[in-house]
Amino acid sequence: MNFRFSWLILCLTIVACNEPTIDITKPTIVVSSVSPNPINGLVCGNMEDHVIYLQSTNSVVFDLVFSDDQALSQYKIDIHNNFDCHGHRGPSTTDWNLQKIEMLDGVQQSIQEVLMVPDDVTAGAYHCSVQVLDESGNQTPTTIYTLLIQNSSDTILPTLNLTQPSTTSTTLNRGSVLTVQGNLMDNRNLEHGRIELIYFTPSGNKSTAATISLDNSVSNNYAYTFNFTIPSSFVNGRYDFEVRAYDGVGNRATSIDFEVNVQ
Repeated sequence: MNFRFSWLILCLTIVACNEPTIDITKPTIVVSSVSPNPINGLVCGNMEDHVIYLQSTNSVVFDLVFSDDQALSQYKIDIHNNFDCHGHRGPSTTDWNLQKIEMLDGVQQSIQEVLMVPDDVTAGAYHCSVQVLDESGNQTPTTIYTLLIQNSSDTILPTLNLTQPSTTSTTLNRGSVLTVQGNLMDNRNLEHGRIELIYFTPSGNKSTAATISLDNSVSNNYAYTFNFTIPSSFVNGRYDFEVRAYDGVGNRATSIDFEVNVQ
């Protein structure tokens, strides 16, 4: 009886020892240096850390150390527009979109990545993320930086003003026309620029009411007018409106806000 019991324990021990080990440990990224140095900056109206300021033809340099307990597989760098506060490119510029995947081996590897900003880049905010994957498919949490980029051909922001509505708060009925007027001014011709009328519903949803695209007939001073009919679908409450404007290379003017109380 004791022999049979001991044999059973031995068999269970052998089976347990032969079970494959599942790797659930995530690899790690150590950012040993970044140039230019990330600092705090204003992005989409909010302060963020890890903000890198650049101009076209500048380079951003990352010194990275990837590690894993068993085996590294690959790393990925992704750069794309931050569309929360930056619109699509104009005909004269190019949005910086980059996806770079490189293979890794071993349990630790040091990499230097030198990423050059395109010379015809659209000005604005971009997200830059770094990830690493091990051979078991485990992935690090994404390391994210915000790149605030200017086109070196024009680094001066346009200026926006609002003449109507003349107050920061107005009340309108559904079916009434909201007239929004003002001027957009810049140091250069505003061709390929645009002006947007945005609103946020009482529940916080964002919509674009109208967009004016500027062609080669405009100068460096454009008088804009929006006539927006308050939809019958609007509920009672406060709608926050915002006028946004961009010049031809994507530089964004300081936005102007006002509220409309719908009743």
